[in-house]
Amino acid sequence: MCVVGRNILVVGIADKGNALKELPVQVIAMDTGAQAIGCLRKEKIDTIISHWELCDMAARRLGVDAVLSEDIDDELFRETVCQILGISTVASMQMADSYSGL
Repeated sequence: MCVVGRNILVVGIADKGNALKELPVQVIAMDTGAQAIGCLRKEKIDTIISHWELCDMAARRLGVDAVLSEDIDDELFRETVCQILGISTVASMQMADSYSGL
């Protein structure tokens, strides 16, 4: 199954666009809750991922799907996004392709 055109709003977490570059998603990054609310009014967003304590509000007020630490590593960030959207990671697809059987 190929999921195309999924928009992910990431709030208060350092840029993670490179962690998702091979996935069919667009990352929209914001620093504050107020910026995120403005984005939600303008864009169709499929999922929201945020740091828990934003400088101007708590993540729960945004209706986030996942709360992650600011310094999360790329691999865990990617796994979280894939799990939320119900898509396979590229790494897991490559492993399946390279399986030679016993």
